[in-house]
Amino acid sequence: MGPGQYPVLDASLITLESFMYHVIPLANATSTRKNIAAHIRSYQTSCELRAFQSFPISFKFISLSVAYLVTQKRAYGTILNHLSSLKHAHQ
Repeated sequence: MGPGQYPVLDASLITLESFMYHVIPLANATSTRKNIAAHIRSYQTSCELRAFQSFPISFKFISLSVAYLVTQKRAYGTILNHLSSLKHAHQ
């Protein structure tokens, strides 16, 4: 088999579902869950201090939250992590 070529998998739907249920929990390691929880707590505290409703997330307050993180000189990647955590919480 050459570079960029992959074998054709002949997997049944049952096998794929079994694999999916095994792999998905691994994608959310304990450290990831703790990180998401910390971001959500920070967001909720920020909302409470400013008398905003935390959920459902409003465009205005999420924009203010991003602006706040920028003023705190948070890295771009950190801001994206915060947004990603809130996205998961909002679903």
